[in-house]
Amino acid sequence: MKQKILYTLFSLLCFGLMNTAQAQISNPPEFHEGAQFYINKQIPQAVAALEQGLRKEPDNLAMQELLKKIREQQDQQDQQNQQQNQQNEENQDENQEENQDQQNQEENQQEEENSENQEQEQEGQEEQEDQQNQEQQGEDAEQQEGDSQEQEPQEGEQQQDQANEEQENEEDSPPPSPSAAERLQEMNMSEDKARMILDAMRNAEVQYLQQNKRKATQKPDNSKPDW
Repeated sequence: MKQKILYTLFSLLCFGLMNTAQAQISNPPEFHEGAQFYINKQIPQAVAALEQGLRKEPDNLAMQELLKKIREQQDQQDQQNQQQNQQNEENQDENQEENQDQQNQEENQQEEENSENQEQEQEGQEEQEDQQNQEQQGEDAEQQEGDSQEQEPQEGEQQQDQANEEQENEEDSPPPSPSAAERLQEMNMSEDKARMILDAMRNAEVQYLQQNKRKATQKPDNSKPDW
């Protein structure tokens, strides 16, 4: 019913155009096909039918006006679509930026939480290590104190044993030999006289060695017996 009303109005409009420009001239069938396609929103088919009719009757004002109107609506629709697409792109970009900002914020928050957790874990580990070190130092101090208490009697015993051993060595060691002066005094001999005797003994030893050296350099006489 609605389509019939639109078609009637559209026909009246076209009829008015025909009266002003081409009175008493009937429209070709391409015009009616184009008008029907246009009412049914089949725009490409309407344009094709009107263009075909204009090739037959290029001066037909009704088909020219209808085709112009369709193209104006197409341009308007294309412009609206372009604006809508641009708006959609802008909205998409804004959504992407918002999502990226939210993601960055979540990542930063996660990093801060991880950093805080790591710091807490490190502090807990350091406290545990300090406590272990203190306990170990206490145990070492107790062990050292016990060792020192055990070592003191041992050291006393070692010192006593060493003193006894030194005393026994002193008792067992022979008396020291008398010096050369004491021996000369016992022999009623002065140092000058003893030095003279030593020089004479040294000279005699030197002469003896020289004589043996001469005998070794002389060739033995084979005519004489060895003895």
